[in-house]
Amino acid sequence: MKPDDNAISAMMWGRCQIKHAYSLYFYRKGERVQQLLHGIKYRGNKVLGTELGKQVGHTIKNNAPIAYDLIIPIPLHPNKKAKRGFNQSEVIANGISEVLQIPVDSECIYRNTFTSSQTKKTRFERWQNVENIFSLSNTTKLDQLNLLIIDDVITTGSTMEACVNTLSQSSCASISIATIACAAI
Repeated sequence: MKPDDNAISAMMWGRCQIKHAYSLYFYRKGERVQQLLHGIKYRGNKVLGTELGKQVGHTIKNNAPIAYDLIIPIPLHPNKKAKRGFNQSEVIANGISEVLQIPVDSECIYRNTFTSSQTKKTRFERWQNVENIFSLSNTTKLDQLNLLIIDDVITTGSTMEACVNTLSQSSCASISIATIACAAI
């Protein structure tokens, strides 16, 4: 049975075990949503990231069939985070947290491998680029929790799949995902 009837669920169906999936917008190159995401990610507009996170939070609040216990942003490698100065997924997660009143945990999973940008890679190259790049730091902390994983955009789903599959190694109760945008398929 599919978790939800939406594009992000359809993209992830059969690849990893998710309970629910949320996304505000469709992502298409050259359109407004891409400009918004680039404003957050590459121009450091954290206020925009927080505000879009709040919008995601309201969408979840109005549609969530279950209560979430913990919000986990997709982690950046420490080198990339240092270069950028922040993790855009964490900024978005903080906005969601404000609305849902659920804590954010940025340390239970980490990126153990530095990977090159995914933007110019094929679907298969993206999957290869992120295979086994995440590790858990404390699995007992996640026991029986309903997790909500956050990223800015999901294009092929490779990064999200790798993160969800790593978190599935814990004894969490469920994993759901949310993004600002999902690539139009």
